[in-house]
Amino acid sequence: MQKSLHEKEVLGIGVDGCRGGWLAAIRRADRLDFVLYPVFDSLLEEHPGLGANDVPETGTVQTRLLIDMPIGLPHAGMPVRPCDREARKRLGPRRASVFSPPCREALGQSDHARASAVNREVTGRGLSIQAWNIAPRIREVDQALREGRACPDRVLECHPELFFAALLGGPAVYAKRSGPGREERGMALTGLCRNAKDRIKEAMRKFGTSVAWDDCADAMVLALAGGQNPLIRLGSDPKTGKPPRDAAGLPVTIHAPEFLLQTDPR
Repeated sequence: MQKSLHEKEVLGIGVDGCRGGWLAAIRRADRLDFVLYPVFDSLLEEHPGLGANDVPETGTVQTRLLIDMPIGLPHAGMPVRPCDREARKRLGPRRASVFSPPCREALGQSDHARASAVNREVTGRGLSIQAWNIAPRIREVDQALREGRACPDRVLECHPELFFAALLGGPAVYAKRSGPGREERGMALTGLCRNAKDRIKEAMRKFGTSVAWDDCADAMVLALAGGQNPLIRLGSDPKTGKPPRDAAGLPVTIHAPEFLLQTDPR
């Protein structure tokens, strides 16, 4: 028997980089699935409609992919991204979770010391080890966007802590990798998916050391928020409402929830 349309449609995809590659939480009307992709392109290939030239079929939902990864990058004319500054202000005690990404020239360097030196040459700022550790992941997404395999209108940079703050009514109290932090975010997720904690446990059993608890929680909150909820763009020009562009023409913005609708994909 042919599946009904609502079973086939993907309503939202939340993605987080992890030890094993890219963890995607894929939300449909009746369920949420976790899938691990070794490279970003394999995720794009499995979900047509995310590319710059892809046109969704008539009558289908236009899928959005919400990803916890920087897209528009700093450059000489914009050494600090306005969206990072605004996200830190909104997150208050969790502001340290927003770190500045490398400029594009630093992405191809061989080690942290050289990358930091190049970043300082271009932007006047060094590069944190946290930012350097995700440079290969940033490069994957950046190449996909610049080469048209991903569309910046459908592949959206997000920060999970902003979504948890919306669920919690304010920034999380505890760091996400602490025991209390897991409990705090796990309870928040149950408002969107009543079996959220069990679904995360299942994913961790399935993928083992390739994923961490916070990878699952971050991907899940983005997937559940990505289907129906209106998003605002941090760092946009207050007059035009448009975000600035980086040296490659990609938008420099972090998408955040205006508010969160309650859902239960089980």
